Amino acid sequence: MTWVAWRQTRATALGVAGILALFGLLAVLEDVRPHTFSGITVNFTPYLFLFLALLLGAPLVSRELELGTHQFAWTQSVTRRRWLAYRLGAAVGVALLAVAAQQVTLSTVRTAGPVLPGDPRFLVHGVLPYALAAFVVTSGALAGAVIRRTVPALGTTLLVTIATIGVLSAVPYGSSGWAARYWPAQLALGGALLALAVGQAAATFRLVEGRR
Repeated sequence: MTWVAWRQTRATALGVAGILALFGLLAVLEDVRPHTFSGITVNFTPYLFLFLALLLGAPLVSRELELGTHQFAWTQSVTRRRWLAYRLGAAVGVALLAVAAQQVTLSTVRTAGPVLPGDPRFLVHGVLPYALAAFVVTSGALAGAVIRRTVPALGTTLLVTIATIGVLSAVPYGSSGWAARYWPAQLALGGALLALAVGQAAATFRLVEGRR
């Protein structure tokens, strides 16, 4: 089942790899021509999360339900819980690997000064991007389980991802308190997103297991 889950995710993983290759090219341009391309990698990063949500999350369950291919898997010896666990686990795994690759790429780009809350770079460093990746993938899976149609699930996931990034960017960072310090802010926001991701995954399992 693990091999099947990987094969079903392989094409999407290759698409994510292509996006990361583009991200790497932008990082090279910013490093070589910092005055011309300053900040381009940070500005591109939100699009990475949009792609992760739309490529890995939204079609994960909705496409299977819409095409009816889930029925074949469920009539075999594989339980619904196990089927979804492998599919969702593979998708989240690819998303986390993509974020790790992004982090390595960003580490090669010269930055001006430390990354602090309130800085746009704050959303693309530390643990926060990993939690955000898990959140957007599970939100897409949940949307697919609820709506059961790929295109509406894609639209819903897109709106949720944009809104989440907007909220994170609009957090009122002050000169004092938890939001003024890097790791407390990272852990607080990342922990909240991770808790939401776990809740969304649990809701998706419940919907899939309860489907007739």
